Amino acid sequence: MTAPELMIQYFCIRPIIQGAFLSDLLASEVAKKVVDSRSCDQNNLSVPLLKPWGIDLTAIKVANGEKLWEQFQTLRKARNAFLHRGDNVTDEDAELAIECVTVFRSEVVAKIAERLNFTIDKTGCWAKVVHEPDGHGFLGGETGYTPSDPFV
Repeated sequence: MTAPELMIQYFCIRPIIQGAFLSDLLASEVAKKVVDSRSCDQNNLSVPLLKPWGIDLTAIKVANGEKLWEQFQTLRKARNAFLHRGDNVTDEDAELAIECVTVFRSEVVAKIAERLNFTIDKTGCWAKVVHEPDGHGFLGGETGYTPSDPFV
């Protein structure tokens, strides 16, 4: 469950909130407050925050036909039982968690990245963006960003 929490925080909520403000300082502070909040608060914010981006978290399904977001909630309970009571985690829950993370990355994170013009599918790296030539025949190119630690 750590993987989806990090993806929600740093690949969904943070870039959307930072993109919503004109002031870098204000955007950074608001994003920090949200990202540093409890994960349940972020989860409550995720569904309405992603809807305007054309992403309906409540409609995405995993291979068995179950809804991804509901599976995350079930897995969160299993995770909490493991962390707080020492309950065992079943192989089925572990496999489902891996599938959920994979689906979340492809159906949510990749779509946000595409809308933000990231080209990880072409470069294999989040810090490089390939620009296609524009309609006037100008050459495309590659923009590099300095990767930074999101936990700082």
